[in-house]
Amino acid sequence: MPAQRGGRLHRQAVPFRRARRGSEGLAEEALPLRLAGAGQPPAARSEREAPHDRYLKRRLAEEFKRAQRYAASLSAMMLDLDHFKQINDKYGHDCGDQVLRDFGKLLVENAREIDIVGRFGGEEFLIVLPNTDGIRAAIVAERVRKAAEENVYKYKEFLVRITVSAGIASFPANVEIRNESDLLKAADGALYRAKQA
Repeated sequence: MPAQRGGRLHRQAVPFRRARRGSEGLAEEALPLRLAGAGQPPAARSEREAPHDRYLKRRLAEEFKRAQRYAASLSAMMLDLDHFKQINDKYGHDCGDQVLRDFGKLLVENAREIDIVGRFGGEEFLIVLPNTDGIRAAIVAERVRKAAEENVYKYKEFLVRITVSAGIASFPANVEIRNESDLLKAADGALYRAKQA
């Protein structure tokens, strides 16, 4: 699915990229973490892994084990705001932080209840898509890309538009993926290729 007006998608093995989730008993735990992580200013994050990064990795590991156990599909989608540094340079870091918070909310609104969504560092976000093959993950990626481009992000008197790039990796479609770390690396690699396109 070629992106229009700037954003890019790239697929690894079987389609594109992105991820989110919060199911049953975890819904209450996941939502505050997703929203807090999605809007936390980069300066407030420790040099080490932030709590929401650990949460996302833990949930990805749980979903990977579930996918292996039940021979189910699992996709991971990494998303990155294109040219985000220019937003910070032109409008200031407070504006950039607001754009990140608003984009995080947009991801939550456009993901399914079973998906796990969170900020993964800087201007990168991760969506974990349980029971989702690469083709269905690409559909989610395109929906998010379109929503991000159509949205106008407001901060004080500034109106900001963004595009996003996404990378998707899917298990078990990619036989080289043996664990959740491989899945994450493959999605990150697909994101890197999308950014280069």
